[in-house]
Amino acid sequence: RRVENGAEVWTTSVDSGIHCSPSLDGTTLLCVGEGNDLTALNPISGDWRWTFDTPAGNPLHGLAPIVGDRVYLASYNRYLWSVDAESGEERWRFWTEQVNSGAVAISLDGQTIYSATTGNVGILFAVSADEGEELWRFVSPGLVFNPPIVGGDGTIYFCAHKSGVPYRGWVHAVRPDGTELWTKQMPDAVSASPMLAPDATLYVVCKDKYLYAFHDPPNLDKTDAGERKKAIDVRPVPPP
Repeated sequence: RRVENGAEVWTTSVDSGIHCSPSLDGTTLLCVGEGNDLTALNPISGDWRWTFDTPAGNPLHGLAPIVGDRVYLASYNRYLWSVDAESGEERWRFWTEQVNSGAVAISLDGQTIYSATTGNVGILFAVSADEGEELWRFVSPGLVFNPPIVGGDGTIYFCAHKSGVPYRGWVHAVRPDGTELWTKQMPDAVSASPMLAPDATLYVVCKDKYLYAFHDPPNLDKTDAGERKKAIDVRPVPPP
């Protein structure tokens, strides 16, 4: 619809329910459907360009960012894909061992893809954009349900939580080389992505009904350190 008056410009059926925002790079409009497909449209006319199908029975929930001539997509079937933005053909796929219920994040130089997955623990993967190979992984004791974000200095931030009585939550800050910058344990669950302001303040919403703002790196207490040590001792899961 037109922004000026709400008049309809075009309507196109993508034959699937959509649960996340579309992505746009000026020439391609991408819609991620719950029917395990990614559809590319002409943003001006709404004409279909191509569809990329993932294995059946594994819904897609996170938007698919477009970087140059590539699209990156993750899903419940434990794979991260790189898809050609022009043709919709698969470039590579990477086994993430666990499900991804959100979008991926991209490094500032476009060379690294960050995928936050959840299973018995939360795992943040760094994958090379060109080859689809694992660069490093960072393990959290909590589960991750939303995508990470990347700061202006390349630091990756993400939230995780573990159910129980009471809920436990964590905010993680990870350096571009995969080492921990800091981890802050929260008083309750944190399931949404954090937000980073231009002045480097990090905002986090928590299930305890409070909004938290962090500016200086929080102190890492002994409890957090102990949980991190346990979480790191996780064996990789081979693909099927």
